[in-house]
Amino acid sequence: MMLLFGITLRSAMCSSLQKFIVRLPGDLHNQLKHIAKRENRSMNNEIVDRLEKSLVVDETREMNEKLISLLLRKVDSMEERIKCLQMGHPEPEQDCPPPCYART
Repeated sequence: MMLLFGITLRSAMCSSLQKFIVRLPGDLHNQLKHIAKRENRSMNNEIVDRLEKSLVVDETREMNEKLISLLLRKVDSMEERIKCLQMGHPEPEQDCPPPCYART
C-alpha cells in the first residue's frame, strides 16, 4: 500500500468517495456483473465508468444543440441577406425586413 503524506493511498482515496446504494433490477445487475467480469473490473468501476461517459454524452449533446441553434440563426440571417440582394438592396438597412431568428 502506498503512503501519501503519511496516510495510505487507499484511505486518501476513500475519503473523497461518496457511498451510494442503488437498487438494481435482477437482470440489469446480472448484465453489469457479466460485463464487469469480461472487462476485468469490479461492478462498481463498471458503473462509475458508465455514469461518467453518460455525463460526457449529455454535455456533448448540449453543446451540439447550442451549435445547431447558432448555425440556424446564421442560415436565417444569410437567407435574409440573399433576399435583400435579390431585391437590389446591397445594404441590409435599405427597405429590407429585419432578420428573423425564430425558426419554427
